Amino acid sequence: MRNVTLGSMIRDLRKRANLTQEELSLGICSSVSISRIETGVQMPSSKVLDALLSRLGTSTYQICNVYYKSDRQLEFEKEADIAAEHMKNGKYDEAKRIMDSIKDMVNENRLNLQYYLLLEASLEIYQNKDPEETISILKRALEITKPSFDYSDFRGVLLTYREANILSLLMIAYFRCGNVLYAIDLGKELIGTMKKHDSLLKEYNLVKLNVTVNLSQFLEQEHRYKEALMCIEEAESLSSRFNEHAMLPEILFLKAKELYYLGDQEECLRILKIVLPYMELINKTEFANIARALLLRIEDNK
Repeated sequence: MRNVTLGSMIRDLRKRANLTQEELSLGICSSVSISRIETGVQMPSSKVLDALLSRLGTSTYQICNVYYKSDRQLEFEKEADIAAEHMKNGKYDEAKRIMDSIKDMVNENRLNLQYYLLLEASLEIYQNKDPEETISILKRALEITKPSFDYSDFRGVLLTYREANILSLLMIAYFRCGNVLYAIDLGKELIGTMKKHDSLLKEYNLVKLNVTVNLSQFLEQEHRYKEALMCIEEAESLSSRFNEHAMLPEILFLKAKELYYLGDQEECLRILKIVLPYMELINKTEFANIARALLLRIEDNK
């Protein structure tokens, strides 16, 4: 274990977030207090500590998990991360093989169990399995760290990026069950809390980006095109703000689609002509085919 003080952890997290003491303290306490906390001269109150950690995109138990990990837990998380990456690349059998190899380590730590359940649910979603079962797994995962969670009102609750990810997958599972309105309400609540507890962590903002994109499509399903467009424009802004450009072609296509539904065919056509060649270049074949069909439909109607 590393010998780490609270002050040094705050300083480490602040530097990772590229914040000055003044920026971290803004609206919470004085910059002098931050200096005294980091040097161990002053202990923050519980309220001040929670506010500082929220701004730094973390929480008390996350800090413990980051700074006090056994070699075995580090090994578990490394393998779990590899399994998650395999899923993203469509290598589901390989992901399952790795999950089976680390299953004996799951119950050694409650966060290991939460991560493993998240992987199980993710695999079910990727493979289009029973969404009701997926919901059950995800709720069990969230209860590990949030045992009395109110799914209808949680905008004041600080979420770790893993908890936020669980909720983002719950949105998808409810949508696949046909409970679109509930999925929309859950998505709005999740975006609300993620905005309130803004974070500079890359993982947190990737979840926020995915939630915003998915919410736009749920709203489109309900023919709420103006709201869907607002969501997708927010996703475009997030992509630019955090330099997350991998999803940008998809985001621009979805923006063009909402504009089409709203009757702005000229702007839709302009975006499609820009994004279609790039989609083809990076082998986003499915989106490219849909975008091309929409483009041809607009041109035929001229």
